[in-house]
Amino acid sequence: MRTSCSIRKTRNWKQSYLHVFQHRNFMIASLAIGFQSMARYGLIFWVPIHFLGNNYKESSGNMWLTLLIPIGMALGAVSFGYISDLVFNKNRSKSIAAGMMISCIIALLIYLVPIHNHLLMGILMFTSGFFVYGPQANFWTLSPDLLGTKLVGTGIGVMNMFAYVFAAVGEPLFGKLIDYTGNTANIFLFFALICAICATIIGFVRSPKSISNKKP
Repeated sequence: MRTSCSIRKTRNWKQSYLHVFQHRNFMIASLAIGFQSMARYGLIFWVPIHFLGNNYKESSGNMWLTLLIPIGMALGAVSFGYISDLVFNKNRSKSIAAGMMISCIIALLIYLVPIHNHLLMGILMFTSGFFVYGPQANFWTLSPDLLGTKLVGTGIGVMNMFAYVFAAVGEPLFGKLIDYTGNTANIFLFFALICAICATIIGFVRSPKSISNKKP
């Protein structure tokens, strides 16, 4: 009896993961969150280096600019789900794409704005944090939307794996870009590119209004 139960459980978890990895829409969404996470970690880690640099003690006046990023992220996280419900009529893919495209535009503006313009740069730092992190809240809702209620946990786990793998891959790429070009401002061009890729990929996800919750 125990052996039979063990075999059945093994088969069930294998079938669950197989169903998740074979779900085209969900894999596209997982790929998109990978790029979103790469952009998010790139922003939070490399922007302080751009503003403070090696002479961080002499550049302490710029430190408050970097603090606006996590503040923007916090507000984006708490409000973007509501924005998705109200403005985008619960279309998670469109809300994510919009947030990431706005992040792309903001990154280009940061690249162009003189670093000594603290007021404008502060606004851009805050909004970049808001729009790059806010969409992540809507990624998690794609798990029940696409997979149904029985595989929510499995789906979120897989999606989270994509997010952290891409974030880990992205960090050395940002560093290599700075080493190769010798200009920390170029991280914003790379950041803009990543955001644009994320927005493009998530655009291919079609989230059904209702999904069957039958066992796969």
